[in-house]
This record gives sequence, structure tokens and C-alpha cells, in this order.
Amino acid sequence: MATKLIKVRSALGWARGCGGVASVCMSLLRSMPLVAAAGVLAAAAPAAAPAAPPWSEPEPVAGGYLARWEPGFGGIFLRTVPGQLGFTQGGTGFTILGRSAGGLGYARFSGSRNAFGTVTASTFGGIEPFEMALYGRSGVILGGAAARPSDRRAPSNGTLLDAAVTRGNVTGTYSTRQILVRGVLLQPDRRFGQPAVVTAVAANPAGDAAVTVSYPMLSRKRTTVVGFRNRLFIRPRGGTTFQRKLDYGRQTVGSSPSALAINGPGDVLLAWDDRKAVRTRLISSEGKIGAEQRLGTGGSPWIGAPSTRIVASIDSTRRMLVAWLAQRAGSSGNAGGPGIVAAAVASPGKSFGRQQTLEANLPRGDGTLISGTAVQAAILRDRSVVTWTGAENRQFVVRTADIVSGRAGASTRLSAAGAQSELQGLAVGPRGGALVVWRSDTGTPGHYASARAAGTSAWGATETITSATETINSAQEYAPPTGALVASSPVSGQALVLISDPIPTDVPPPTEPFPVRLSVRAAP
Repeated sequence: MATKLIKVRSALGWARGCGGVASVCMSLLRSMPLVAAAGVLAAAAPAAAPAAPPWSEPEPVAGGYLARWEPGFGGIFLRTVPGQLGFTQGGTGFTILGRSAGGLGYARFSGSRNAFGTVTASTFGGIEPFEMALYGRSGVILGGAAARPSDRRAPSNGTLLDAAVTRGNVTGTYSTRQILVRGVLLQPDRRFGQPAVVTAVAANPAGDAAVTVSYPMLSRKRTTVVGFRNRLFIRPRGGTTFQRKLDYGRQTVGSSPSALAINGPGDVLLAWDDRKAVRTRLISSEGKIGAEQRLGTGGSPWIGAPSTRIVASIDSTRRMLVAWLAQRAGSSGNAGGPGIVAAAVASPGKSFGRQQTLEANLPRGDGTLISGTAVQAAILRDRSVVTWTGAENRQFVVRTADIVSGRAGASTRLSAAGAQSELQGLAVGPRGGALVVWRSDTGTPGHYASARAAGTSAWGATETITSATETINSAQEYAPPTGALVASSPVSGQALVLISDPIPTDVPPPTEPFPVRLSVRAAP
């Protein structure tokens, strides 16, 4: 039976200095030949036991998983589930996961028990959610794909072609989906199509919300897709539907990444990478659309939700931050130029300053493509912080840097030297402290974290969340650990990490339901 593990980080220590709006950090499971899906959440250690490990021992999330086996061309393949994790402003932890019984479901986190309840089935208003934003005490906004079962000529009746959104709450009640942009079916036989894709969703505590969609454009004869454009939708607080606000960006060969952020008053910061440059527009809470501004060199494709290659933040004073990783993608994990990590910031009421290049000359060639949560960033009270997957001696490493008064400082490598490591998420707690989580596939494989208190720039010692070093038996070693989801409570400061655990690489694909092998590891 597929199972999830839960770990919750202690609110003691970093949580005392954590602040700001809760950050919902999501990542795809890394593509691997075989991956098991056991999620892990970390639970807070008692305040009376400061000597206890910062991360609790893993516990199962009943009935949840992050991947499932599905029939495909020539056999069975592993499909990752776009899991979601976050906290409402009321402090309710909420996650969307695959279910061992099939389909998707949701579960709520209990701070008193440091555990998620059983994953409950839901149709989420008729969409498969790929992006999530939480607001208020219990509000949920989901963006994703909608099937078109009424079109019998569609490829495999019920194909997810249309970009859609639904509103609901953490108790599992959702409105009927709203179709934002329809995908296309090619003439004349309509067996092949191209979907419209939700690329970003954001909401503020009051319920102002925005969604971006990348949609295909057809030739005049409707026989080929000639390119993709982007569209922004906005729903003011209290509204019932999302309204089209503007089309933005140039036409591109494929979907391009976008990022959204909304501050308390309702100002919307939109950022996107059009494959040549990273650009922004500010839409005020009154609905006024600001001028387009070029921030710096772009070049990244959109590599599937919730791959994060560009992120945006804006606070109530209109301080703004955009960070991005620009790296062209080819087949077989092949990466091209420009190969940079960069950021730009704007002071309250000002335009963005010049691009701050945080890392240049990322490796190119086979196996050097950075996927998943490539970059994360947040505005803290006295500075901005950016963390990303970079490279050192042609190995992936996790780095972080602060931007103060518009200028980036020296970067710090958080992951161990010589370990192949990738960023999993950045969380900001209720008082301004920060927490970075990453995965290492070599050295000592596992999931690790580093934290720092509010108002400081020094990161703490590396904390072990899980370590994948044991074997099932002498002949079957565990594969490297896979992806994680990260979030922190804006009330208690607890940090949750949902982690997928691997299965042996020499085990043949099983049948449904996905049989998960659990590895429960105690933190040191």
C-alpha cells in the first residue's frame, strides 16, 4: 500500500526568528528510471527538550503517494504526481497528493499531533491541479488541466487539454471549474492536440488572486501550432470568477515560464522569461497596468509544473524581487546557454535596478540541465534572500546569497563539498527567519536543511532530515532520494517537508496500486 512519511521541523530555534508570509515551495520529483513515493513530513520537537534533533522521526501519511504506474507505449511507466503543500494564513497545513486507491486527494495537518490525516479523495472541481495558492483561514485556489470528455474525437476521450481554475477550501469543497483558455485539436482528424497550461497561481491573505496561462496558437488552416502566447487573469477579493486582464510577452516556440506575486493591498507583480529576456509588469490594486520593464538575460523554457525557474515577490510597500535561472533545455538532460542565475530588486515606488548575476557559466552538455525547483527567493525585513541549484566542478550544488540595498553579496554554498545536490525549497517563518532544504544524491545521499534566524546573515549547521544509506538486503541498494515539498506555518513557525523515498532500482514495475517501500529514518 502506498504510504507517505511526515516530518515536522521544530518551531524552536529558527522559528523564533521566522517571519513574513508563509512560503509555499513546490518541486517535481526528479526523473529517474524507478522512483518510490513515500512522502515525509517533519514534526516539531518539544520546547522542553532543546537537545532533541531538530527534525522528528518520519511518520506515515495514510494513503498518500507522489507517483503512480501507468500504461504507456511499450509497457508501464512511472508518472509523478504534482503534489502541493502549504499553509493558510490561519495556520492550517494542507496538501494534495496521489492516493493509493487511485486519483488525487487532500489531507490537513494537525499541529497538536504533528501529523497529516488520511488522504481523502476529491475531484477538485473537475481539474487536475498543478499549481496552488492558499489564502485567508481556509481558502484554496487551484490551477490546472481540465479534460474535455464531450469531444469524442479528442485524443483518448477525456484528454486534459484546457487550462482551468477552481476555488475551494481546506475542507474539500470546491466550485465548478472555470475554463480559462482552451487547448487545441489539430485538423483534420483531431487525434492530436496541444494543451493550454496554467503556469502560475498566486493569492494574498485577503483573497485577491491571479493566474497565468500559456496557450497554443494555430495556423490559419488549424493543422499546426505556430507558437505560444501568455495571458494573465485576475480575480479581486470577493469576486466569483477570474477575468482576463492582458496578453503579455512575445510569441515563443513552446510554453515559457511565468511568476506571480500579490501583496496585501492587491498589487500584482507579473514576471516572465520569453526565452531572450526576463521582463515584468506591475498591475496596481486599482487595476492600472504598468509599463513593461526588461530585467536581464533570459533563456529558459517552461519544464512542467511545478518546475520553478523564475520567482517573484512583492511586499506591502511595493518592494519587489524577481530571481531566475536562465538555461536552455535539450533532450537527455542537455543544457545550453546562457547558463546564469540572476536577480533584480526594486525599492518602494521605484523601477527595478540592474540585473545582479549571482552565478554565471553553468555547465553545458549532457546531464547538466537543472530541473525541479531551480531557484527560490523571498523578501525579508532588511534584505532579500535568493537560493538556487548551481554548479561546482560540474556537480550540482546548493547556494544562497543576500541582496542588500540593491546589491548582491557573496554567495554561500550550503550543500556539502563534492556532493551532487539540488535545491528543494525555501521557507520563511512568521518572524523573518529562513530555512533552505536540499537533496543530495552522492556523498551521503539524503535530504538536508540549514536555517537562520531573523536579522542575521549566517546560516546554521547542516541538519539531516533523512539519510538513504541502508540497504534492503545485500543485493538491493536504495536508489538516491528523490524530491521534496517544503512549507512553513505563518502562525507556529513549524516547517513541513514531504519527501519521496526511493525503491530498489532492480525491482520491476509493479501493478496498481503503487506499492511503496517505506524507509523511516530518525534524524541524528
